Amino acid sequence: MLDYSVASKTMGGSSAGADISYLHQATLMEVRDFAQLDVSVTSQIESLGKVVVAALNGYALGGGLEIAESCTLRIAVQHAKMGHPEVRIGAVAGFGGTTKTP
Repeated sequence: MLDYSVASKTMGGSSAGADISYLHQATLMEVRDFAQLDVSVTSQIESLGKVVVAALNGYALGGGLEIAESCTLRIAVQHAKMGHPEVRIGAVAGFGGTTKTP
């Protein structure tokens, strides 16, 4: 039997990802724990077993974009701004999103 149930969560506004100032002062273990939590969240989205749609209407930067990248589909308005600004400071996208984008 097919499961036609729908999971829905609406988030408003923009998502700029991690607080770089926090990560700058955090210990290596705190940064690791933060990254592991974020990878866990994106993995749960990917393995939900439902179509997950990211509706982008504003800024989706860094970790915010990586959450969108973990969704099945991404729909963006024409004026949406997306990117990985963390590369400007020599950091990599820490949630694995750039390795998952087709």
